[in-house]
Amino acid sequence: MNKKIAIIGISCLLPGALNYKEYWDNLISGRDSKSMAGVEQMGVDPKEYFDPAKGTADKFYCMEGGYIRDFKFDPSGYFLPEHDIEKLDDLFKWSLYTAREALKDSGYLDRHENCGIILGNLSFPTRYSNHLFIPIYHRAVESSLKKLLKDENFKLPCFTNPEHVSDENAMISGYPSALIAQAFNLSGTCFSIDAACSSSIYSIKLACDYLLSGRADMMLAGAVSAADPFFVSMGFSIFQAHPNIPGSSPLDKNSRGLVAGEGAGMFVLKRYEDAVNDGDKIYACILGTGLSNDGRGQSVLSPSADGQNIAFERAYERAGINPKEIAYVECHATGTPLGDKVELDSMDTFFGKYGASPLVGSSKSNLGHLLTAAGMSGMIKTILAMSHKKIPATINLKHAHSSKNNVISASQIPNTLTPWPQKTDLIHAAVSGFGFGGTNGHIVLEYDKNQEKKTDPGSFEKKEKQPCPMAIIGMDALFGNSRGIAEFHQTTYDGLQHFIPLPEKRWKGIDQYKDILQDFGFKNGKPPKGAYIDKFELDFLRFRIPPNKDDRLIPQQLITLKVADNAIREARLEQGSNVAVLVAMGTELALHQFRGRVNLTTQLQEILPCPDKADDRINILKSNIKESIHGVAKVNQYTSFIGNIMASRIASVWDFSGPAFSISSEENSVFKSLETAQLLLENSEVDAVVVAGVDLAGGFENVLLKNRQTGMNTGRPTLSFDKNSNGWMVGEGAGAVVLKSLDAARKQGDIIYAGINAVEFSKGIDSAAVQAACKKAFKTAKVSPSDVNYLEVHASGIPEQDQAEISGLLGAYQDSGQKLKCAIGSAKANIGHTFAASGMAGLIRTALCLYNRFIPKTPGWSGPKQPEQWEKSPFFVPTESRTWFADGTRPRIAAINSMGDDRACVHLILKDEPGQSQRKSDYFTRVSPCLIILAGDNFQDIESGLEGLASELDSDKDLPLTAKDFYKTFLQNTSAPYRLCLTGQSKNEIHEEIEAAKSGIKQALKDNAEWSSERGSYFTPEPLGSEGKIAFVYPGGFNSYIGLGRNLFQLFPDVYEKAGDYTSQLGDLLGSEILYPKSMTSLSEEEIKAMSAQLFNTPAVMFESGIMSAILYTDIIRESFGISPNQALGYSMGEVSMLFALGVWDRTDQISKTLRESPVFQSRITGSMENVRKAWNLQDSEKRRSGTAIN
Repeated sequence: MNKKIAIIGISCLLPGALNYKEYWDNLISGRDSKSMAGVEQMGVDPKEYFDPAKGTADKFYCMEGGYIRDFKFDPSGYFLPEHDIEKLDDLFKWSLYTAREALKDSGYLDRHENCGIILGNLSFPTRYSNHLFIPIYHRAVESSLKKLLKDENFKLPCFTNPEHVSDENAMISGYPSALIAQAFNLSGTCFSIDAACSSSIYSIKLACDYLLSGRADMMLAGAVSAADPFFVSMGFSIFQAHPNIPGSSPLDKNSRGLVAGEGAGMFVLKRYEDAVNDGDKIYACILGTGLSNDGRGQSVLSPSADGQNIAFERAYERAGINPKEIAYVECHATGTPLGDKVELDSMDTFFGKYGASPLVGSSKSNLGHLLTAAGMSGMIKTILAMSHKKIPATINLKHAHSSKNNVISASQIPNTLTPWPQKTDLIHAAVSGFGFGGTNGHIVLEYDKNQEKKTDPGSFEKKEKQPCPMAIIGMDALFGNSRGIAEFHQTTYDGLQHFIPLPEKRWKGIDQYKDILQDFGFKNGKPPKGAYIDKFELDFLRFRIPPNKDDRLIPQQLITLKVADNAIREARLEQGSNVAVLVAMGTELALHQFRGRVNLTTQLQEILPCPDKADDRINILKSNIKESIHGVAKVNQYTSFIGNIMASRIASVWDFSGPAFSISSEENSVFKSLETAQLLLENSEVDAVVVAGVDLAGGFENVLLKNRQTGMNTGRPTLSFDKNSNGWMVGEGAGAVVLKSLDAARKQGDIIYAGINAVEFSKGIDSAAVQAACKKAFKTAKVSPSDVNYLEVHASGIPEQDQAEISGLLGAYQDSGQKLKCAIGSAKANIGHTFAASGMAGLIRTALCLYNRFIPKTPGWSGPKQPEQWEKSPFFVPTESRTWFADGTRPRIAAINSMGDDRACVHLILKDEPGQSQRKSDYFTRVSPCLIILAGDNFQDIESGLEGLASELDSDKDLPLTAKDFYKTFLQNTSAPYRLCLTGQSKNEIHEEIEAAKSGIKQALKDNAEWSSERGSYFTPEPLGSEGKIAFVYPGGFNSYIGLGRNLFQLFPDVYEKAGDYTSQLGDLLGSEILYPKSMTSLSEEEIKAMSAQLFNTPAVMFESGIMSAILYTDIIRESFGISPNQALGYSMGEVSMLFALGVWDRTDQISKTLRESPVFQSRITGSMENVRKAWNLQDSEKRRSGTAIN
């Protein structure tokens, strides 16, 4: 298959250019399009914040930049209301404009079937997003100053606020791509990425993957850079990346830094064969792209020649051409002394190997550094240069750089308009992009002058290609106060909820301003309970982060590092591997606090002048006020404001060389990341992919804004489909999974938590879209709705979304034909709505259920809203967790459903890996009480041991470790006549047992009697010792009850596999359908009593469950506790149980058949009890009393 991708449409909005024709004119005329910032760019007079000295807090030392001026946006002609578009920031308008112009240029503005959009975008605040949050900070400051100054009329000068700013401006990272999809009614994928300054190349590369995989037939791909220029200028001043003298000259030896810019660019892409067959104009073709990460380079801000060389190698391997064919390379070259030098030296190393010596240049000399959109300006320049056979000058070049071995000499950097060096019709060029965090990209382009004359390129064979099934081989989670995968397992199984009052200082005191909270919809003026993260531990040394509390990474990045690192460790990935890292996230809205702080500089100066400079009191007050919003930002912290740096730091710790970047698509961010991971694995570009998802959505910026849009839950905290729930719940956290292709994971013997067999999307968030996503997933995974036994639902608590989801799922699953077949639940009932991370919480929860073989409970469930909707559905809601029994040898199958503000629905199908016999679990150690044994020759020895134990409990040592240490001591003193056993699940409980034991043992010795506690602690003055004999006694047939053995297989997972030696139908033999009732409502005591009566009157289930329980518990006692009987007794049906349990008989399938089919057990001694009637001469009409003849 030809892997060329044709570029058939181009557009741009750049400094000094509204389109690519104006841009080309500027290039060939050598125009410098940079300019000085003004109020229009900064929102304030920039001179107020300018200081030529580097390192001055809250000041920038460079006002030059590449700014968009004189652009007027036309909101008409989109599938969106004009008045809604007008309320949006330039970030959205520039994205819409370039998308429309590119589609126009391609000729496909009104015909773009199966087209998607991937957009490179920053995760920084914008001009308009500032106006949503800065007024909140300043309002709190104003209120405090009123009290301090005792002046109720005091007013803080207003932060400029344009009228009618839409709340959608808060969705900075992912929503621009979603808006493009809505504006043009695109049916394909849509998401945004942040790979820092390489974002343009990354978005183009991923769009090519969608086309070559057949997932799309046309793609929009590009990038936008429209962050708040004030925020950007402050950042580069903190990094000291700006030149300390005016002017930035990329590829010049005397250049001392970069100048930032803004803009956008867009391509329309099609498969080469399709473009030729459809008669499209082809500007150029993409032959191949190489992506890499620096891994363990020098630092996240320092480029690595090794990482760049890996990108070169991958690009030319995929392009299939010799680097010697490259006539020109558009460099990244920003004008920083280190960056430009490293880039030329890495080219020297790579191209020198092939005897290649291309010309080089940089459009940043004309425009400044457009950050995420920098690659677009570079690619457009290169494509136009190829078609015009002219290379524009790199301007402002006086003392050109050269590479270390002169492979790239000064003479190879054109400083005047230069003819293209190749005279052939087929020519090649390349473009590089190297971003913060070591994100590297290199793309190879081809131009064929005779392209339009070609008529028979072949055709793309669009097969029904199955996406690559993926395996989850490592996981970690930190949501609310559930820290780590073991705690999240317990949270899921036990139905724990983590909703707590707002932790002190979490909202920086905003929670104290009742009027602010009331204006955002909290009527009582109090902050809501939520699954907040109060604190977590981090190894700063491991992550090479200075533990400086005044310059610390933001929590969003720290928590992501923690969970990703733990997941990678569990997956046993090797250092230095070719592994990709994807982080699903949205903009951390707390970043707005930085400008909220800095803007106070001029506002406070206006109202609190300090005429006497010797009087520091006013200056101290000003400083304290600013600190109350945000501290002085320094290098490390500001670096953590950059979204993609999270992914790069993970790659750095593990020295991974695969691409590392962030993906944003609102609530579907994790699932878009999964599909991207699938593409990378399908193409064998990486060996594994780490996907993390994070959202500290409990910050007040998010909570206040979301509550204003749609109300929070004021009812019962549970699944939002419940009749007593009426809104969404606060949650926050992060999780990570490690993925491999399923085939690779099997071959390499990895632990497989679950296989992901389908990730399918549909456009829209109505019931029809939900159904469409479900049906696509069923088809891809080759399953039917009746195969799915657990469905993790989105259940956001937003009424419109919940109703659409319920209707859609009922429609998609109604055909299963079985009632109460599929359980539904959601992690949000335990940890609230974590928005961008919610997909990760649901994914990990579902994988835990599959791996640990259980259906999870839904805490607090009572019954559904509109119960009539559910009457004929296959769904039920478990109020207790239960074992998920396999149906013979078929795998367990689960599904996940989601929808989001990206206006898309997604449905996943997951399967367990049945061949894994041993499944690790810490559940037993987490929930079972610790057993601590003390031995002694007399009461004084025991008492001394208790004192020592109490001291140990006061140390930092974990309770299970303390128990192990005391057990080791006990083994050295097994001959002692007295033993004390203490049990408890916490240190406090053991302390209580110690105090009870002191008096209890003394009395026991005095009375020569046993002592025991309610928790199970025990002491006897006359132990049986080793001479005691043990008998196992098996009771009669009627001992089962509702809920028998519910937790057995979670506590002892190995027993599940051993049960397979006795039966192939374990669930049936344990009577799971009766012992573990299913319902759409929480069962009342009367209903449970009725079910108990039903069980009592179903003797086959009674007998089977009794026999199987005897087998299982006997195995646990013998194998797990090492206790074997000296003799065994069985009463009535207990004899049968005994013979199976002790291995005299093996397979239970035959006895099960006998119990279910033999008249003896169906009607003679049970049921109608024919033998009893005959013996007692009873008539058939006489009702029997409840009971049976056998016991």
